[in-house]
Parts: sequence; C-alpha cells; structure tokens
Amino acid sequence: MRFRVVNEDKIRKLFNDGRYYERMRAGEFQARIVRPILIRRGDRRIRNTMNQTVEYWDTFGNFIARAHQFRRHDGSLGASGRPDPKDLRHNDVPYRLDMSEDWDLCKD
Repeated sequence: MRFRVVNEDKIRKLFNDGRYYERMRAGEFQARIVRPILIRRGDRRIRNTMNQTVEYWDTFGNFIARAHQFRRHDGSLGASGRPDPKDLRHNDVPYRLDMSEDWDLCKD
C-alpha cells in the first residue's frame, strides 16, 4: 500500500486528533525507541537531551506510527512536549510526512 504524502499540519492533526500519544501512554500501543542519540552540542535548549525516533506498534505487531521527540533528563518531552509524527497508519490509511518539511528526524 502506498503512503499518502502530507504536510506537517495534516499529519500532526491526524496524530493528535487520534490521541495516539495518549493511547500509547495508556498501554494500547507499545513504543520502541529505534534511534536514540544524545545531543552534546548545539542549541542550549536541547543540549544534553536524547534525540529519539520512536515507533508505536499494536499488540498484534502492526505498525501504528513513527515519531521524533526530544527526551529530557527528567523524562519529559522537550520542544512542544509532544512527539512529532513522521509516519502514521490512521484508519488503515498510511500517511507519511513530506520530507521536504522535515528538519528534525534523526538521520542514519
């Protein structure tokens, strides 16, 4: 199935309206950190935080979402305080952020 490529506003609205972060925190989805990188330099607001790419999976092993987040030492999320979605399966439709709008995703 092909992804529908959407802008930041659209994928964030789908993610937030679908309450995916809250549902993951409530245990409906499992979160797996796939790319943790400690930021040691640069912007002081994110220095010494973990730059993370996290994936959400349901109990059947189906992919739900992939998001970026900054995790502070105290466990809270930095920046907006919410994960920033990059890929999302919403109502069985796969969405992907238009990569020309992406600036913060951990690079390989």
